[in-house]
Amino acid sequence: MFNENQQQHFTKPWYKILYDAYSFQYTEYEDAGNKGGSLLSGHKPICVAEDVYLIDGFDLNIPNRTGSYILIGDKVTIIETGPGLAVPQILAGLAELNIAKEQIAHIIVTHVHLDHAGGAGHLVNECPNATVFVHPRGLRHLADPKRLVAGTRAVYGEWFEELFDPVLPIPEHRLKEMSDSSRLNISSKRTLTFIDSPGHANHHFSIYDSQTHGVFTGDTAGIRYPDLEYYNAELYLPSTSPNQFNPEAMHHSLKRIFSLKPKTIFFGHFGPSDNTTQIYEEVSQRLEDFITIGTQVYQEHGNQTELAQQLFNYVEKDQALVKIPEEHPVRSMIQLDADISAMGLFDYFKRNSKD
Repeated sequence: MFNENQQQHFTKPWYKILYDAYSFQYTEYEDAGNKGGSLLSGHKPICVAEDVYLIDGFDLNIPNRTGSYILIGDKVTIIETGPGLAVPQILAGLAELNIAKEQIAHIIVTHVHLDHAGGAGHLVNECPNATVFVHPRGLRHLADPKRLVAGTRAVYGEWFEELFDPVLPIPEHRLKEMSDSSRLNISSKRTLTFIDSPGHANHHFSIYDSQTHGVFTGDTAGIRYPDLEYYNAELYLPSTSPNQFNPEAMHHSLKRIFSLKPKTIFFGHFGPSDNTTQIYEEVSQRLEDFITIGTQVYQEHGNQTELAQQLFNYVEKDQALVKIPEEHPVRSMIQLDADISAMGLFDYFKRNSKD
């Protein structure tokens, strides 16, 4: 997670650029009869697998960025809350599914970064019977989110209030740690198995679902861009954000997740994909390429801005983007992720520098 003592700054106000891109360009695309991807229809809960629904939380006030999954069973379960601004979307989605707030038994966060867990305190207040399940290294930060808030505020500046504030603490009696390989029964046909999966963050686990034979991977297995579906294209990128990024741990986690031979990967950013072999190969290779590009820039005393641009240029060459119009807002999304990944790579190199 971000450390308030570190000087972490994005290379430009990408959040405003991205917000503007989606506010204006996306409207123009839809007005022209275009769609950015099959998961955009109506912004209502979408059934993405057996007894699994996806709700778009509109993280950063844009579509298709961060989602929450609703697992239907004897004990209704939510995986990922998104930030606080996503909670009204989740509650509206539950109402659409005719699920009362009192029916929510489990709330699971893959890790405690605020785009995945910032809404947990709000949701707990709305769902009186829910317990929040979290990685052992993340529990204290949900009980007392001061460090999370300070670190994230240092990055987002004046936009923190609009995107994340307030972040509410969760009473410890409503929190439960889930250690590696621990299990949680949802119904007679659904058991969730928790898999310690560091690399993106030390407080990260992924969740194997016995009913769908899928894995909810948070950020460990990277990022998916569903807007590309309209163009019959796919793109999967690693997420190397600061300040606990560790490429060796990420490779190990990827191998462990895909050794389970999952049928589906349920991404935090964003939505599901059944193309598991492609995901594993692309994310693994691009992780190596990110490290290679980052090492060269860092050793040549380049800066974070230069690295972000080189990562973006590298991704721009991918076949998945050949048919995408230059002005499509998904490119702003990719630039955002290049900026964040550059920040994490520089942080990693500094932590491991021998100088």
